[in-house]
Amino acid sequence: MLKRRIAFLAIFSLILSLPLIPANAATKAGGTCKKAGLKSVVSNKSFTCIKSGNKLVWNKGVLIVKSAPKVTDLTFNNLFENRKDISYTVWKRTSDSIKVNKSKAGDISIFTGPNTKPYYDDYQKPVSQVSKIFPNDLEAKKILVIRYNFKDLDWAENTAKAELLPADYNQLVSYARGPIAIGNCDSLTANCSGSRQITPPSGVAVILQGVENSMRREINAALVFTSGMLEAHEYFHSLQRIPIMDRGIEEWPHAWFREGGAELVQNLAISFDNFAQYKKFLIDDCYYTCKSMTSAQFEEFLNTAKEEFVPAKFDSWLNYSLGSHVIEILAAVKGTDVLIDMYEEMGNGLKFDEAFAKIFGIAWKDAIPIIAKTIHANLQDL
Repeated sequence: MLKRRIAFLAIFSLILSLPLIPANAATKAGGTCKKAGLKSVVSNKSFTCIKSGNKLVWNKGVLIVKSAPKVTDLTFNNLFENRKDISYTVWKRTSDSIKVNKSKAGDISIFTGPNTKPYYDDYQKPVSQVSKIFPNDLEAKKILVIRYNFKDLDWAENTAKAELLPADYNQLVSYARGPIAIGNCDSLTANCSGSRQITPPSGVAVILQGVENSMRREINAALVFTSGMLEAHEYFHSLQRIPIMDRGIEEWPHAWFREGGAELVQNLAISFDNFAQYKKFLIDDCYYTCKSMTSAQFEEFLNTAKEEFVPAKFDSWLNYSLGSHVIEILAAVKGTDVLIDMYEEMGNGLKFDEAFAKIFGIAWKDAIPIIAKTIHANLQDL
């Protein structure tokens, strides 16, 4: 109660200290005002109270012109001062790529449980959009999608067993240490949520998609589950795996790189013709996690988060929300191909820091402060 009272008094004191305009004093050129120097913004114009003879009146006003975003050649040397152009640069280049390229995605086999009703049912579209973003990268020749709710859990497991080669299915069971379909489900709530993408030795891209009993209420949830974003997210994971799987590599790209990349790609793939939607999703995605963090906290996260490790003090969702902002910067500097290029370099045996330095020409530890400062400034300017 004491904290609430102190907060109220602080806000009340601030309100009392601000110059106020009477409710009945309309701001318009030549209209009377109360104090010289007072400013008021109305209909994209900034008016200033000036002295004219013996009167105080509003001047003619100055039109507030917001600079339109533009495509900019970005480097780590000019990133911060051109931070307002990052999102548009990535979105515009990706949008153009989707519009001119053809999908090269392989055959898709989709199986849906008898009691399952997906929230989105045009699987080919988001897969095609993702494929067009990466025209120069390899994709699986076959995609197996199994969609199921909790009632269809046993059906999903049996379908995976029937549709996969025995060696593939047994390898996935060994990796999961048990049935593979249940990994998306919670027995306590009798609900299957989210999706997983796994690739067995044969190279088929397997997507196990749990369909929830009811739509989530979280911000962005409706767009994710009803627009094809979830499908785009999981399909992109299959592209990430191709250059590095079965290479005997001990270190994979960090979790924020993996999930942040998929989070960004899903947004680009579905919002390719709507920049406002792309930008809004990017901002909303960070609303509950990274929006209130400091630049120093961003640095700490990026310095300490590794392949599967997220420091306990940070929300694991940062791998997605903050990760997408970091990946957006990397894509702005080098293009979206860099999302796969990092996997290829690490598939050849380089560590994350080594691969980053080779591709970007700057040490990861030196890039972190620039990235953190840039993201923080952009979020604070919203």
